[in-house]
Amino acid sequence: MSFIGTVTNYITDVTPAEERTATLSTVFPFMGIGAMVGTLSAGFLESTFGFQVVLLFSFCAELIALLFVAFFVKDVLPPKKDDQTKSILSEIKSGASVLFQDNTKGNRKRLLPLVFSDVVNMAFIMCEGSLMMLYTNRPPFNWTSNAFGFYAAAKQVAGVLGQVFGTGIIIKFIGTQNVQTDFTILQIGVSMNIVVALITAFSNSSVMLLLAIPFCFLAGPAQSAGGSLTSKLVSSDKKGSYTAFTSFITTFLAPMISSFYNQLYSSSVTSGIPGLVFIIHASALMAVVLLLRFGKQGLEDDETYKQEQGKGKGKGKVI
Repeated sequence: MSFIGTVTNYITDVTPAEERTATLSTVFPFMGIGAMVGTLSAGFLESTFGFQVVLLFSFCAELIALLFVAFFVKDVLPPKKDDQTKSILSEIKSGASVLFQDNTKGNRKRLLPLVFSDVVNMAFIMCEGSLMMLYTNRPPFNWTSNAFGFYAAAKQVAGVLGQVFGTGIIIKFIGTQNVQTDFTILQIGVSMNIVVALITAFSNSSVMLLLAIPFCFLAGPAQSAGGSLTSKLVSSDKKGSYTAFTSFITTFLAPMISSFYNQLYSSSVTSGIPGLVFIIHASALMAVVLLLRFGKQGLEDDETYKQEQGKGKGKGKVI
């Protein structure tokens, strides 16, 4: 979570505001490709060489990434004089003040939905693999681990393609690139995840479950839009502290929600309603959509929005 936030902050620091969503949608797919390759290769490595080799492969990949950062990524913002003495706790407090004390231009109601969305999504990501494997390993699916691996990879591919092409398609349809556009893209993405969760919950055959894959395409651009939104709502000098705070909140809450999902699935399978956990997740995502709608209100009268509207190609549509 912290790694993704740091990457997002760096990209938005070196990219003009009106180009951030498109730029992030170009970079983030490589993370999806990595996840897809990892999903497909992990099973092969484990069955062929053992679990230790999987961990060694992961360690080497992380080490290569760190070496690239150390030797090729340059600082773009000068460090503050007090950065050397600033503790992690004070950094988190500083980030919390951005959300709860600094309500400049009504940003609080726009940032809170993003934090809630991150927590809900991360909680499900943490348990999605194990839940889906258990869910598809029972009737009426009876999938093997290889079949599940291909299904997970197909969803990743759809998400990657959505980030690469879906973002541009949506922006072209809306006709402008600004804060409201990012909110709209995020709303569409979360709504598509609701559809995926409901299809999964009510599937009674493998064919029906596969219908969820195309909706991952339209869900893909949401991650880029979320990163772009944060960069536009939080000033560059506060993004580091804000990311530290939101990462702390997500890391603290997501595992608890994930554990609840796992416990819920165990009890619901016993009760004969294994899809209940996906219905609950869809309900949480519906709350995210409503909060995003609330956060989007008033943008037409915001001076920052008006300035960005002038940079766009036309008048945006409110969804």
